[in-house]
Amino acid sequence: MNTFRRLAALLLCLSLLAGLLSGCGNDPQKQETEGTAPHSTASEPVTVPVTTTEPVPTTTEAPADYAADYLAARAVLEAESAITIVTELSQTVTVMAETITETQTEKVQYQNLGGEDLIVASDRTLKLDVGSYELKQVYSAGNLYSQMGESRFHAPEDGEYYLTTQTPLALLNPANYESVALEGEQIRFTGALAGEKWALPEGAELISAEGSATLKDGALTAQRYEISFRYGGSDIARSYASTLRPGTEEDLAARIPAEDEDAVELESTEALLLLLRAENTMDHLHTISFDINGTDVSQAADCVMMQQEEAHFYGQDQDMILSDDFSSKVYDLSGNEQEDVQLKQSLIGKTYRYQVDDEEPEEQSFGLAASVQLATSYLMTRRDEVADIIPAPKELVSAAVYDMGDYLLVEYSCGESFGRTVDKVANHDMFSEETLLMDMADSYLLDTLEGYVAVEKHSWLPTVVGVSYKAAHTIEGYPYIIGMEKRIGLSIGDPDTYEEITDELLPETEPEEKANPVFYEVTGENGEKLYLFGTIHVGDVRTGFLPQAIYDAFDAADALAVEFDDDAFEEEIKNDPELLEKVAGAYYYTDQSSIKDHLEEDVYETAVRYLKITGQYNDQAEMMRPFVWGNAIENFYLSQGRRLSSSKGVDHRLMARAREQEKEIRDVESGEAQLSMMAGYSDKLQQLLLEEALGTTRREYLDGVNELYELWCSGDEAALIEELAAADEEELSELSEEERELYEEYHSAMETSRNTDMLAVAEGYLESGETVFFAVGLAHLLGDGGLVQALRDAGYTVTLIQN
Repeated sequence: MNTFRRLAALLLCLSLLAGLLSGCGNDPQKQETEGTAPHSTASEPVTVPVTTTEPVPTTTEAPADYAADYLAARAVLEAESAITIVTELSQTVTVMAETITETQTEKVQYQNLGGEDLIVASDRTLKLDVGSYELKQVYSAGNLYSQMGESRFHAPEDGEYYLTTQTPLALLNPANYESVALEGEQIRFTGALAGEKWALPEGAELISAEGSATLKDGALTAQRYEISFRYGGSDIARSYASTLRPGTEEDLAARIPAEDEDAVELESTEALLLLLRAENTMDHLHTISFDINGTDVSQAADCVMMQQEEAHFYGQDQDMILSDDFSSKVYDLSGNEQEDVQLKQSLIGKTYRYQVDDEEPEEQSFGLAASVQLATSYLMTRRDEVADIIPAPKELVSAAVYDMGDYLLVEYSCGESFGRTVDKVANHDMFSEETLLMDMADSYLLDTLEGYVAVEKHSWLPTVVGVSYKAAHTIEGYPYIIGMEKRIGLSIGDPDTYEEITDELLPETEPEEKANPVFYEVTGENGEKLYLFGTIHVGDVRTGFLPQAIYDAFDAADALAVEFDDDAFEEEIKNDPELLEKVAGAYYYTDQSSIKDHLEEDVYETAVRYLKITGQYNDQAEMMRPFVWGNAIENFYLSQGRRLSSSKGVDHRLMARAREQEKEIRDVESGEAQLSMMAGYSDKLQQLLLEEALGTTRREYLDGVNELYELWCSGDEAALIEELAAADEEELSELSEEERELYEEYHSAMETSRNTDMLAVAEGYLESGETVFFAVGLAHLLGDGGLVQALRDAGYTVTLIQN
């Protein structure tokens, strides 16, 4: 099924999020899978030229003389067999009001360019707020040797891939600029038509770019390139300044290490800097949500403790609001006793509110200084909780980096040194004392310490940190086992964080360009009336400023009917154990099988890594159905766009207006029915839907969502019908016979059956004599099988209201 068909679900189904994903992480998977293999693989000697700049067309609008001078100098540069380049790079990432910066200086020497004996030596200094780090590397014959501080590493490395990670020798392509002109001693490149391919990520939106080059005696001696672009929900600005000179200062072969038994063998040394950048990013963030799940086991304490926490922070130091919802369950190892604790806290303005278990909430008022101190203290505690389980590069025993499209996933293991650090975390959780068992122990033995960290490419924003730890303390001759599983999902710079804390949307300004969605009035021969409104389950500010005709009809209606009231349904789940069991049965397999039993092995292994990136992989996730994983990945992509959100979906807006007016909200379907529908998909269909989620990049998904949303806002009935029909026709033409059967299964469950049931509900409202505002996914209204045509066929007059 193509991406549009899956995106059309935003016009069809108000599906629940995978809210039951909870618990602690499993051991990371180690197998390599096609399309998600580590970057580091051994290869044949490199024979390609050291450049990633594309060939330049023979025609260009730039002045031919200066462009030709530059191209000639570039050709001379690329013909050199040895060269030294020194590059200074600065980067600024802005997410909402958050700004993260880094600078680095790198000296790279190339020897035997274009030959089979290529050697590359680099000396890099990376300056972050958490410190300054020096990384020395030598590449030769399919091997990359690295040293950071006193720690040495070795990894097999594909030469071509390694070169793509380096700043290219020639930074600029004249064909990408409107003007190439001489200013003083520099050739200036201005009026960017496109970003340099090596610097602009695929799917990024170029904001600006320019550059310059200095030539001396026909040789390229210096370059500068500045680019800014939007990537996901982040604005990224980079500045490159490099100087070049032919030859190298030393015999690079002498830098290739001999056999070094102390060097740590890694699958990818890229992990070294990714871990540092993830920790550095955490020191800047103020608008962030933490989803913390942990399990601690201690024989010494004779108990198992499970913790869950959702903490949300929004704003800046002087103006921050927060909420923190913490719960823990403590079981003795015999399983005979259980102790539950719940704590809810919030700080909004200068009012601190807290509630313990089911006791009455209490409030305190603070002055500005105390409020700031409280907010900062809470935030620092959560940041430290993340930093505590991110290992420093020197702690690594093994590490692999997996390229997961828009994200990089680091899977690692560590030794005893970091084990003692994590042990303090586990002891603090269990005893509130960091070194209690270590101080009492005669000896300590680490069993396992593995974890993973995922970051967004280019911005280095982390999305999850997870760790699995097990060790033993021998006290008076007896080994006491201690273990910890912890997973912290991170949502950074998410505008919905404000709503998570306050249950209100941020104040909105009326947009210049408003939505004008399709809207119908249905009437019968005896004066029956129904308002029919097609919704989309995501939105922005425009869903809050609909045409007045829609609001007039809504306000005049006796009741609002939606697919189902998800807020009310979630409240029901909390208070009805039987309903909770039914919902869990839709999410989870009930036959003792796991998701691994229902997926092909390569699909399963890839899906695990993608689910890790979302921050939602845990033990319980293994028991979930594939449709839950697919929804989790797509909802994660949507949140990462930081533009459209489900909280601003028109359904939620209408339900909020109904509550303000104390208007009855009715369910056309039910949350239980929607979950049962998706849980009823065959294994083959669920795998196909999951594979589609895995095979769609974040950019492709967000582009599709945005396109669909703009089409909904336009209210062009004919264009909407045509687009939906064309998508179906195109999709069917590309499917095999087996895939057509799966398509029909999906179409029948998602549209045909539901449309029949919705028609019966709508006719019931019309016959009741009440006027109901009937708001369901737009795709249920349009086309041959839609409600508009079905109601007309049933004898009702359906009129499109033009605004």
